[in-house]
Amino acid sequence: MTTLANLSAKYEQAFQYWRSRSPREQILVATALVALLLTSIYHLYWKPMTVSVNHLKSEIPVAQTQLAEMRIQALKSPRPVTPRLSGGLLPALEKSLETHGIRDKLGSMEPGGDTTAKLTLEQIEYTHLVKWLLNLSRQFGIKVESTTISATDVTGIVTARITLSSGS
Repeated sequence: MTTLANLSAKYEQAFQYWRSRSPREQILVATALVALLLTSIYHLYWKPMTVSVNHLKSEIPVAQTQLAEMRIQALKSPRPVTPRLSGGLLPALEKSLETHGIRDKLGSMEPGGDTTAKLTLEQIEYTHLVKWLLNLSRQFGIKVESTTISATDVTGIVTARITLSSGS
């Protein structure tokens, strides 16, 4: 409460000082304060904003040139060839599971037609699962259609139900 009383006393003292000034001085000080306020607003807000906008406007042509160059390069570069499976989806999955040392984690594998398969991997490290799925995509062009990953009691170990598609 004392700070509020001190503030009120300071305010009253400043107001008394203001009233003791002549009208000409009051007008002069008020005009100077308005000019100071407008100058501060200009230098603190308006000028930095316009400098930033002008800088961004100058970068637009450079960015457009870079975009055009990238589009030209994209047209010139060869398209990646999607790897094909030889022998079908299920044998490729079996081989990949064996190669990655996670064949023992396979709970079940059911064909869902010629181009899809449903797998259940149990008690597998999450990082091994992700690496294996990434390898399937890169090596064989096999894509994950759907997945349900459930955590186990052990940190980093999961059970996964995955539907894979060869896209053929």
